Amino acid sequence: MAGNNIDVEAKDRMLRVEVRNMIVPDSKAKDVLEIQPLQFKLDVPLALSGNGVDEKLKKDALARIEKEVKDNVAKAQGLVNEEIRSLGEDIRKEREKDEKGDKSAYRNAVKRVENTVARLEDIVDGLPPSAREVVKKVIKDKDFEGIFPKQKLTSVGSWGFRDRKGICVRPGTFRNVTKDDHADAGRDLWEALKNAKSSPHGFVFVDGSKAGLVVRKSISTADKKLAKEQSNGGKVWTGDVKKEGDIYHFELDQDCSKSTEGTLAKKIRLLVQERCNQRIKVKVSDDDQDVGDDGPEAKDDAEKSAKKS
Repeated sequence: MAGNNIDVEAKDRMLRVEVRNMIVPDSKAKDVLEIQPLQFKLDVPLALSGNGVDEKLKKDALARIEKEVKDNVAKAQGLVNEEIRSLGEDIRKEREKDEKGDKSAYRNAVKRVENTVARLEDIVDGLPPSAREVVKKVIKDKDFEGIFPKQKLTSVGSWGFRDRKGICVRPGTFRNVTKDDHADAGRDLWEALKNAKSSPHGFVFVDGSKAGLVVRKSISTADKKLAKEQSNGGKVWTGDVKKEGDIYHFELDQDCSKSTEGTLAKKIRLLVQERCNQRIKVKVSDDDQDVGDDGPEAKDDAEKSAKKS
């Protein structure tokens, strides 16, 4: 419910506002979108008159500031979540078009996401001046005369998405994605693989006519569900990946034969080469048959993949 994580406190010398996440998305939006927390923090220094101030009046004035600022933030949060709900609906509609063969659906979805992110940033950017306006109004209120001396209001804070991506289409949601469309997804995949050097990451690999690989710190149930839906009957493999030395170790949750492990290693390596333009060494589970990235077999595989594309 919007407003349930808003903290507003007005004390003697400071108005503090903090929202750990302005976004409270429904499950439908999360099925098609990756949504980073939209955070907000703000401090507005307050000057109060000295001795002789009516303490009850001061308490009432600060309570008024708290309430009106919190109401404004809750209203903004409501607008933010209405944008998210509408975005989720539109992305699902674009996915339906994609399933019918519309090759522009993915690009339309990405553009829709970018426009929404811009609107959300505008909403949040409006909160600091609105908070200062509330304080200014209370200062000038004749009911609180003598509580506040004349002062120039300032504010400091930070707000925005926790991650630079903000919001993006969940990988695997669309089938008709061109090589150009894959560019951003490839950069994200490569960043995740690089991060797997410092700590293990989860992965989902779709082994089918349209192979796909998702790597992130923690793989969600939604990731697995979406991979299964988009697999076209292909096998979905899950597990953990960690880079040790110059080899990426993909440890499967499922059991499989040694030959299958070797095949999967080649497919993952070639997919990373195609999507990220990077050649890596891959080892699946206990398999040591295919860790090279520059042998004749690897070269043949790369050439075959290039011809298919």
